[in-house]
Amino acid sequence: MFAEQRYTCTTGTVPSYSATAYPPTYCPHPTSGEQSLLASPVRRPLPTGTYTKRSGDIVLTLTEQEEHYSSPSYGRQGSVNGIIDIGNRKPITEVYVKLEGEMVLVVPDRSAQTTQLFKDEHLLWKCDPSSSKSSSLCPSQIPFTCTFPLTFAERGTNDRIPLPPSLKQYFPGHFSAHTKYCLKIKIVRGRQPIVRRVFTGVKTFVIVIPINYSPRTRPPYSIRTNSDFLTDLKIAPEEWHQTVSTINSIREHEIPGVECHLFVPSLKIFSFLDRIPVHISLTGSLRSLQDFVISPSADSTQSQPIRLYILRQLLVQIHDHSKYIKNTIIGEGSVQEIPPHKDDMVQEGIDESNEGVLNWKGELSICNHGVGLVGGFDAGALAVRDFIVLQVRPLSPNSSLLLRETSVRIKLVTDVAGSEI
Repeated sequence: MFAEQRYTCTTGTVPSYSATAYPPTYCPHPTSGEQSLLASPVRRPLPTGTYTKRSGDIVLTLTEQEEHYSSPSYGRQGSVNGIIDIGNRKPITEVYVKLEGEMVLVVPDRSAQTTQLFKDEHLLWKCDPSSSKSSSLCPSQIPFTCTFPLTFAERGTNDRIPLPPSLKQYFPGHFSAHTKYCLKIKIVRGRQPIVRRVFTGVKTFVIVIPINYSPRTRPPYSIRTNSDFLTDLKIAPEEWHQTVSTINSIREHEIPGVECHLFVPSLKIFSFLDRIPVHISLTGSLRSLQDFVISPSADSTQSQPIRLYILRQLLVQIHDHSKYIKNTIIGEGSVQEIPPHKDDMVQEGIDESNEGVLNWKGELSICNHGVGLVGGFDAGALAVRDFIVLQVRPLSPNSSLLLRETSVRIKLVTDVAGSEI
């Protein structure tokens, strides 16, 4: 048997409490000495402007438009909202609205291909002859809504592919590529008497408005641009993507080849406004590396051994077999040597068979901040791809070392990290 235990609880006085300081007031933006560690992006507010198209007694108004745009523009899965104002309503029997997109690829004198991306059509109003006279009259204002789909069906397959942005590219003598979207308003006017027992035929009136489809995309996070590369590589090597290639020599036994290392941010997704940091290292024998050393007394106009640029590739594939490619340079880079300096390699008394290294840091930017460009995409028969290209060229045309070109696939997007889309 357990012995019974009794407990006595006594109640004391709770100590008094007084706040020594009030909590700080909330501020949505960092103040002096503060910084944002993480912030969830906010969707950009819908624009409040309108676009108006007048044709005869028909006025079409599209809402939620930017004031300075010359044509209606919509983003990913955008809703096309508008109102049709009709003047002469009596002869109208049907009113339709249709939002559609198509991709047209043409290679002169060879082949062409047209793909319908989607079609969203609605009957907005139809006259009912059996109803009363007042209800058979077309309304003076008819609102409507159409929506861009997120994807479309790839030609010849059941695969769903993201809808490509509006694009119009023409390369004389090569090919043309056009992804276009438009809104169509169709108004059907019935038979009307012009004189006794003489009637007009049925007439169809169509208003066509080109639409700019511009889906916005941003990188998942920002890249660091002012950091020290070697420090970053030790602390966070996963932040850099390394591409290794060999600069070959036609006289390998005398002048060995050189190993080229190109480092770019591993994210490989950049906006048109980003300044993309890169690092280049050349490793090899001092004898070989001297072919990339600019003499201290050389003219300032002498060509550099390193060139960086951004290449945009437009690829067209017609009927699943014929491929056509057009390359365009859309960005340039600047490079600067970093210690140890190249001048140290031309000192006398150094064994040329020793291993050495040359380092450059560089930065790439898009020409005109990407004005007029669309983000990279792949729509099956049409693709826009971007690459960072490194070109390493020996300074002497008589060098045994050959020109080496290295490329890294990247993706360019419309907005900077953290922006509202």
